[in-house]
Amino acid sequence: MVGVFILFIFNGMYPHNPFKVGDRVTFLNETGEGVVTYIIGPGMVRVQVEEGLELPMSVGDLIKVREDIVEDLLNETASIPHGVKSEPEPKRVPTRRERTTYEIDLHLEELVDSTRGLQPGEMLELQLERFREFLREAMDNRWNKIVVIHGVGEGVLRSNIHAILDEMPHVSYHDASYRKYGRGATEVMIRYK
Repeated sequence: MVGVFILFIFNGMYPHNPFKVGDRVTFLNETGEGVVTYIIGPGMVRVQVEEGLELPMSVGDLIKVREDIVEDLLNETASIPHGVKSEPEPKRVPTRRERTTYEIDLHLEELVDSTRGLQPGEMLELQLERFREFLREAMDNRWNKIVVIHGVGEGVLRSNIHAILDEMPHVSYHDASYRKYGRGATEVMIRYK
């Protein structure tokens, strides 16, 4: 038994840990990817993200990037003769892992050129109207996940956005990734029948 344990450590793996040092991974519930740099133990690894920061991550939150799929796609593209169009793939519903997160930044400087002459209530209503438009766009396009960047401030915009979302039974929300957005964003999940 000791020999088996030593073998796993030597290979950079633990039992119940599907990753090894050097594996490229993507995040299941967040955007981005990284490289496994250290096996912490069963179920835990350290991942270096694009910014050079190393983060401890649960293996349940990671998906291994299969290099062979990338190579196969590159080879298929290279084998199509120049000028020949391949048949378009039939439309399909994306899997959970393929779904994209769409973002909207509701900071006033992102919405208007100048706030001169606008009262605080008018500014808030402008932000809420832009949020409602974005939410309608998300539902029209059947987006499953959106991130609303509302900032921290006094929390008035955030509480108004949450009040709108509370009225929608097919929507759930929570604070967005602190690493990516700080404390000023809400992630919204939309379910469709």
